[in-house]
Amino acid sequence: MKQMKQPELQGIQQVLSGELKAIEMVRSEFMDVFDLHEISEADMDDAEEGVNEAESEPFDNVLGDAPDENGKTSHRNEDDNLK
Repeated sequence: MKQMKQPELQGIQQVLSGELKAIEMVRSEFMDVFDLHEISEADMDDAEEGVNEAESEPFDNVLGDAPDENGKTSHRNEDDNLK
């Protein structure tokens, strides 16, 4: 908003102000349609910690490699998906 007070922008200040309001309306509508919510910086820090914890956990059964009840793994290949 500080830039809006510059003399070279005085002639288009109303247009810019209207455009900014329109952009904010579109943003607000987009957030409502997709049920998006702004989060605080503290929430971002908590989310990043959750991601770091998840990255340290092993990925079981990503490709069907999880051990069965006997402790054996069945490795599938792409041909198995075609059958």
